[in-house]
Amino acid sequence: YFYYLNYPYGYRNYVDYCSRQHNLDPLFTLAVIREESRFQPDAGSFAGALGLMQIIPSTGQSIAKQIGISNFDNSMLLDSETNIKMGTFYLRQQLDNFNQNKFYACGAYNGGPGNMSKWISKWGDRGMDEFIENIPYDETRNYIKKVMGSYYFYQMLYE
Repeated sequence: YFYYLNYPYGYRNYVDYCSRQHNLDPLFTLAVIREESRFQPDAGSFAGALGLMQIIPSTGQSIAKQIGISNFDNSMLLDSETNIKMGTFYLRQQLDNFNQNKFYACGAYNGGPGNMSKWISKWGDRGMDEFIENIPYDETRNYIKKVMGSYYFYQMLYE
């Protein structure tokens, strides 16, 4: 029971719906939400990221155009359903950009796809553990470990 409290299946209906729409494992989506915001819909970061999936407003603007949200403004990122809709779209983009590799995709989600491409070109021939340890951004390096660790626990609890 303790683990279920620490790894909640928050926003279950909408996480499942949006994850299915974007062909994502909902447990992977949950792992990202857990590490990004701890399921706090009004979360904000020092970098200006907002909402459950901590979307930076400029990224939100880009996503909104791609998925047909008109009159986008930053406050929309604080709406849980909108944030999950946008976050799962962006997470799917990163998986597609990085050959469905969840480690690379969550690193790109946090550190940017340009940085991830650069790191892959430098260290992509190494094992995943060594690759991750070479990422020069502490935040991104630790983020990948946290998300993938949470994903493992979500799989253990909910599959």
